[in-house]
Amino acid sequence: MTKMRSNVIRILIVISLAAITHVVAEVCEMLDQCSCRKENGKIISLWDIDGGSKEPAFKGLVVLYPPGVVYKFDWNPCTKFSAGAGCSNVFVCETTSSSPYANSVNKFTIESDGTTTIVYNKIEGSDHEREVKINLKCDKNKYPGEMDGISIRGTTASASLTSKCACEDSCPHPDFSIKNGLSIGSILLIVFFPLLLLYFMAGLLYNKFHKGVNSFPEMIPNHSFWGEFPVLVKDGCVFTFRGIAGFCQRLFLKAKGDSYAEI
Repeated sequence: MTKMRSNVIRILIVISLAAITHVVAEVCEMLDQCSCRKENGKIISLWDIDGGSKEPAFKGLVVLYPPGVVYKFDWNPCTKFSAGAGCSNVFVCETTSSSPYANSVNKFTIESDGTTTIVYNKIEGSDHEREVKINLKCDKNKYPGEMDGISIRGTTASASLTSKCACEDSCPHPDFSIKNGLSIGSILLIVFFPLLLLYFMAGLLYNKFHKGVNSFPEMIPNHSFWGEFPVLVKDGCVFTFRGIAGFCQRLFLKAKGDSYAEI
């Protein structure tokens, strides 16, 4: 009984260590100030909900903790903005007193619950450091998304964004294409080859059982055409290349100032 209990404890320890290692090892590679690529290759990008250079996307965020604080914050995920005399080229600004809270991104982290957090670099204030963390929660039914209030604990201000753009490969990135589904070319190829196989199989069966043909290549549907097909392809390529070569030659002679009579 003691030995069995010891083995069970060992198994639980191994499983716990494996889970901890997985959580610690998972990262989200920073692509820019509001986008990162996860280990599975999928991208989380907030560019689609950014307010641009005109104004912050999320304005007037109230302080939830500590209670009674009347400060308000503005946040723009991707583009820096300026507000008042104190906030110049920042991502996060406390607008009540015009105090900058974040102007550069440190990293993206993956939390134990699978959500992603933007960690901004600390800013040295007049009397203390300031650090901002924005947690991104995936909800494909919310666009552009909802922000909860700001919580200030010590020198760290944190908030959460619940949005479709917090989901993997859900919002476009200006420099990295996100592939959703198959392209038109892929669909055409998927449809073409089964139809081609069906054509040959139906033709073979028709020729064999309806026409009584039992020899190859006569059993192949339109076998005379397929027999000549490689020659037709070669003739088409030769004709095309000759046309291109003749056109290039005429351009070359024209560039040299020579001319020949058209035949």
